[in-house]
Amino acid sequence: MGRSLRLALLLCLLAPAAAAQRRAEVVVIGPGDDVFSTYGHAAILLVDPRVPRFGRLYNFGITNFNRPNYITDFLTGKVFFWGKSRSWLSAVKKWKKEDRTVTRYPLNLTESQLDLLVSQIQHDVHPKFRDYVYDTFRENCSTRIRDYLDTVTRGAVYRALGKEKTTRSYHDEVRIAFSEELLLQMLTEIVPGIEMDKLRTPWELSFLPMYLGEALRKVEVEGRPLTDTPIIEHTRVKESHVDGSPYTAQAILLGFALLLSLLAWRAPRWGARTRGLLSAGWIIFAAALGGGLLFIHSWTAWPDMREGFVMIAFLPLDAFLLITAGRALLGGRVGVTPQRYLKLRLGMVLLLLALQPFVDLLRGSAPPRIVAAAGLFFLLRALSARPRVPVSTAMKASR
Repeated sequence: MGRSLRLALLLCLLAPAAAAQRRAEVVVIGPGDDVFSTYGHAAILLVDPRVPRFGRLYNFGITNFNRPNYITDFLTGKVFFWGKSRSWLSAVKKWKKEDRTVTRYPLNLTESQLDLLVSQIQHDVHPKFRDYVYDTFRENCSTRIRDYLDTVTRGAVYRALGKEKTTRSYHDEVRIAFSEELLLQMLTEIVPGIEMDKLRTPWELSFLPMYLGEALRKVEVEGRPLTDTPIIEHTRVKESHVDGSPYTAQAILLGFALLLSLLAWRAPRWGARTRGLLSAGWIIFAAALGGGLLFIHSWTAWPDMREGFVMIAFLPLDAFLLITAGRALLGGRVGVTPQRYLKLRLGMVLLLLALQPFVDLLRGSAPPRIVAAAGLFFLLRALSARPRVPVSTAMKASR
């Protein structure tokens, strides 16, 4: 029997066994050095045992960061991501070069489950169907994999992870992710709405690739674990860039609120020009911030960017107080109406702050609201102060 014929017969005998050994794995990639890699990454590896070294990696976290208006589109929830396959060897080589931790989670799926998984993935990487609107918490590279596995296991993933609330919120995870990026951390304290601070289930927190990998180990399908023992391909050598304090921005905001309060107590002793200029500066800042928040909350498609208490604390309507600041700057008396308005605004913000721990609709980061209250207190003190009368004029009046 010729060598080629023997080889063909051997392949025919081994074909059923080879088909039974094809496998799928969840691949979790840790953060890198770039800001956009802060949350890490997840992908699906499909391996054919006939060519195990050349598995295909299916990645759903691809986008064009250089597209026009990317930041505006991202804030308003209009950025498109898509899925694409690539060689496993080239992908893992790239991640090792970037010094990112790479962990594989082999999946215990039946042949029919594998068939369904492959069918769904191949459909979603087709150029006609691959695009989707990105949402950091609900539609990303990690949640796509979670949803695929939930479908092929007929809801087993959701039954294991979607019921009980944890003690974590999206906001907690964002603070950790941006612990070394002060500007981003500051923005995430001010901009988000009440959705960001709701407590989440493990199902919801699996938007984080590393959380997903560990959470899947708790899932069982028909009495067997969904995943086998994790396989570590590479462990990051350098220190993580997300090991700063998640509360730096909050501390800065509280310190700023304290400074405003101290200035408020001193304000009546200042001259008219100082009080007028500082008041005008704060009014412009607060009204501009309120206008920006109003725009974002009105136009964004992200639920987490809507219904923010901070938008109430910083109102664009406060811009009319510039007239009052101008009168104070010129040494004139401030009318009763602006004072009453400021007292009403300050009282409302303080009341909402007091109710925050007890009312779900008032969830959110407290420090920006405290800054708003301190700013209103400063304006009330600075604009309600009586004009200082020169000593010579006061002596003449007493005579």
